Amino acid sequence: MFDEFFYLQLGLLKRRQTQQQVQTSATLMPTGQLIDQFYSVLPFTLTNAQQRVVNDILTDLQNTTPMNRLVQGDVGSGKTVVAVAAILAAIQSGYQAALMAPTEVLAEQHLPQISNLVQCPEFACGVADGFHQNCQATGTVGGTGNGSIAVASGNPCAD
Repeated sequence: MFDEFFYLQLGLLKRRQTQQQVQTSATLMPTGQLIDQFYSVLPFTLTNAQQRVVNDILTDLQNTTPMNRLVQGDVGSGKTVVAVAAILAAIQSGYQAALMAPTEVLAEQHLPQISNLVQCPEFACGVADGFHQNCQATGTVGGTGNGSIAVASGNPCAD
């Protein structure tokens, strides 16, 4: 059993090293008007742990090496706030972002939360999941294609 896990880990390590050497990603601006505005409208101060994770992510986004990061925590621990900071770095750098959720209900709940935290007229959100049977009708699919939707929230496992 140990040998199998050992070889699995070796294979994953080799795959990661190859990915870091071969693939590149866009470099994003970790500071700017959107992120500053976001911090100013937050109804609370980020905890030290949240601020550390946000700083780590924003530092990674400045590199051309693709970031592969898992943010985990209990319900209400601030994972969405951390994700929004990274999303804003992408948007202020001229890109779009997707916030994936494990359930359709959570994907629906993220949109008003994000819209309340980011009070900017250019910031448009849409939802794309199985709950909205026709995403074309809601404009989310077309909006992500033509760039009018900055953030799409969805469930990747939805039908």
